[in-house]
Amino acid sequence: MADFSDAANKFFYFSNLLIAIYPITLCIVTSYYISTKHGMNAMVVVPYSLLLFTAVSIPNGLVAAHIGLPNNPLIAFLTAIISALCCVSFRLDPLDPSRIDFVKRLYQQSAHFFCFLLLTVMLVKITEIIIQLSQGASKFIAINPLTFFGGLAYQFILGLLGSVGINGHNFLFRVKQQLFEDTQLHLAAWQAGDAPLPILGQGFYDAFTSMGGSGNAISLLLCILLFSKERRHRILAISAIPLVIFNINELLLFGLPIIFNPLLMVPFIFVPLASFVVVYSAMSLGLVNHVGTIVDWITPPFISGYIATQNSIGGVILQFVVIMLGILIYRPFYLNYSGRMSSK
Repeated sequence: MADFSDAANKFFYFSNLLIAIYPITLCIVTSYYISTKHGMNAMVVVPYSLLLFTAVSIPNGLVAAHIGLPNNPLIAFLTAIISALCCVSFRLDPLDPSRIDFVKRLYQQSAHFFCFLLLTVMLVKITEIIIQLSQGASKFIAINPLTFFGGLAYQFILGLLGSVGINGHNFLFRVKQQLFEDTQLHLAAWQAGDAPLPILGQGFYDAFTSMGGSGNAISLLLCILLFSKERRHRILAISAIPLVIFNINELLLFGLPIIFNPLLMVPFIFVPLASFVVVYSAMSLGLVNHVGTIVDWITPPFISGYIATQNSIGGVILQFVVIMLGILIYRPFYLNYSGRMSSK
């Protein structure tokens, strides 16, 4: 068991490293793409993008805890677009001292850089205001994950935010914290014989709507392995297996990518919703035991289903059904996406 925990911790560290590196890579790739598309020198545009990304992220605390790098993909994407468009609009090219108009161009670029710094200061303040508003709004979001429709809303928001690179659990921290505390109270009352065991709780979500990570990513992984003809995607999926086993999906999330990918965002959001409905229905009909414990989120699928449903093989079968359903939902979206990739 100690070896299992050590392996999980190593994979978790690797996952955190991917999370920290990906936003910077996204910023570079996005700004490079826009600059080359408009005939600009990427060596000019990319530094502007990284400067804006870093300047907006650090003052607002949008950095990885243990590494200190800017770590918000949404901010990375937006700052790359803004910076690239600024450079493209003013046609900034590398300065050439041998040119006759060198001094004139030097003054122009100095003026542009000064304006860019003013824009940076303004965006830092705007980001700060948006963060404060979102934190304030999250306090007033009345979602009860212990009810059927509240659970669907909770899962939908998590998927929607995750698909654009925002950690939904952080945004809904108060809701998640309340869910955990209520689940503990319900389990204690059930174990004492004072109340029946409810269907929904923290263990329900961890065991059945996050298999392989957010979006029930194990279904997407198997979909790629079963149906993909893209060699790069198959290699990516094989590489992700050790992580997905422990419900860490960042390699798929950022490698395909799923984030900001309209074709994969849809099933990423709706597969957990379909899973929620199927599992809830099965437990309501008495086909499978209710979840009787809070399962550690890194517990591999099938093991988690067995433990969660009071050591019942029914939980394993239900997880298998949900995974197969997820594959069927992911398949048309993924094949459409991979087909477009192949045509390019």
